[in-house]
Amino acid sequence: MKKLFRSIAIIFLALILAGQLTACDLSVLGRYDYPDPGTEVVIPDTPTTPTIPGAVYTRDDIPFSSLSYERPDTTEIRDAIDTLYGKVRAGGDANKCIEDYQKILRMYDHLDYLSSLAYIYYSQDVTQEYYDDEYNYLVGELNEIDLPLTDLTILMYESSVTGDLMRGIFGSAFEENAYLGKQRNSEAIQDDLKRFYELSSEYDTMLSTFTMTYQGKEYSEEELIDSYDGNYDAYIARVNAFYDQMNEKIGPLYLELVQVNCRIAQTLGYSSYAEYQYEGYQRDYTPGEAKVIHQAVKDYLVPAYTQAYHNFYYLSDASYYSSGPSMTYDAFIQKFEPALTKLSPELNAPFTYMKNNNLIDIDVNTNKMKTSYTIYLEDPEYPFIFTQWEDDTDSCSTIIHEFGHFANYFLNPHTGWNSIDPLDIAEIDSQGLEMIMMANYEDFYGSRYADAVRGNNLMDAIYVVISGCMEDEFQQEVYANPDMTLEEMNKLYGRLAEEYGLTTLFPYNGTEWVAIPHTFQSPLYYFSYAASMLVALELWEMGQTSRTKAENAYLAILHRPEDSMLRSLMEDVGLSDPISADTVRSLSKSFSKWMKRFN
Repeated sequence: MKKLFRSIAIIFLALILAGQLTACDLSVLGRYDYPDPGTEVVIPDTPTTPTIPGAVYTRDDIPFSSLSYERPDTTEIRDAIDTLYGKVRAGGDANKCIEDYQKILRMYDHLDYLSSLAYIYYSQDVTQEYYDDEYNYLVGELNEIDLPLTDLTILMYESSVTGDLMRGIFGSAFEENAYLGKQRNSEAIQDDLKRFYELSSEYDTMLSTFTMTYQGKEYSEEELIDSYDGNYDAYIARVNAFYDQMNEKIGPLYLELVQVNCRIAQTLGYSSYAEYQYEGYQRDYTPGEAKVIHQAVKDYLVPAYTQAYHNFYYLSDASYYSSGPSMTYDAFIQKFEPALTKLSPELNAPFTYMKNNNLIDIDVNTNKMKTSYTIYLEDPEYPFIFTQWEDDTDSCSTIIHEFGHFANYFLNPHTGWNSIDPLDIAEIDSQGLEMIMMANYEDFYGSRYADAVRGNNLMDAIYVVISGCMEDEFQQEVYANPDMTLEEMNKLYGRLAEEYGLTTLFPYNGTEWVAIPHTFQSPLYYFSYAASMLVALELWEMGQTSRTKAENAYLAILHRPEDSMLRSLMEDVGLSDPISADTVRSLSKSFSKWMKRFN
């Protein structure tokens, strides 16, 4: 029964109820062939010196505790934009106009920083309505300021006085993003954007404070997990009741959210919300191309996963050790730091800075938002990790995951107004580091647990690909039929869980999707986890024969050019096209072969 409890009750709740993955808070058919297994892949040399200005490494210490929030006055930036717009139209001095423009960007960054800070404070206690209101206020202000700032930027690029200087300083990608921003924002959608963020905040509060009453007893999420007493059927009945009640309470919010999002896309002239959102995530593939991966995962990866799951959790003794040893945060950090140094000494800088400035919140709190994320604060110019530590290997994996984001933000800061980093690539920073770090598990957990934890985490990684495709298919169909009822959505979700082989492993009943924050707050984001995990798993696969090559490939991705796109970047570093059925098929074979050690 211990194996059964681990495999169904714990994994199911951990992956579904807790949101599965971290919310780390933004096309054409590819021509890339999957490399023949005998072909020597070419990995660019790992940079021996920083590829970004040295100032990034020598930034002053600014402890997070020294930051404070106060509602800003946005009048100054609005007036500055209007004034500079007039100067540019009048043919003012180019250098002075550029100087004023850069000041405006810094003012915008400061507002953005304050909105991020308000969001962190709200995340730390979702019952604090003040910070929830402040965050929503600033998001609305920033969306409105984006309109005249975009117009000003385009004017400066098109001006015969400032155009060449703008291109020389900011580059072509900045210009392209300005025109894309013009296409994706307008006065006409501001009310709907505000409503989207209001609904998003309402969802945070509802999810984090949700409890159910079942057979006369009230259960929070934690109490539900702890309620298993050996009676499996009774436990699953409580789990199903928990989701059913959550779905009944939170589901209507999603119905409105779908309508709001569809209006935004329609107002901006997009043929579908999926098209609008895929473009916003800077994906170099279409929703239709993603559907090809959906089917490939069903055809190849689902059977491999189902067989490996059965062997690992039901037949293998390794499942008894798959949870790993209990470990404090300090104990893990003492092992994680030298592993990072071994991977690349330059990772010492972000790691040390994170520790010295307390840029990670690991506290466990009842009112704390039930998610993990890494967010970039524009004004102090550093990242911040938000999570909860539970003295288990899942928490270790979360820290590794989030530090991948932290390191990229720290070493290659290219955030700010009008800067875009495709989310598919950003998730390789995190998931790729998780796969790379599996080679250190003997050091982390000891030889007794290492391979079992690897197997467990590899199973979780494959689940990420499967669930990423399932959630994307669910949302694509919902947004293609936005008048679906809640009952129809639940039936759709149950059907897809069956098609992706999950109903044979977990007690799905079709109502669980409301527990996934991304579905509400980052629509159609989930496929980025699948696409990036396919890359991360190839790094794992490569590491089985050449750890150095795998590490160099990861570091090459970490040091990518600012305007990189997923599929072309993977070609540049010698990896496979992740948006390819052949990639999924090959990975399925490698995964099955490795997992046979537990037969």
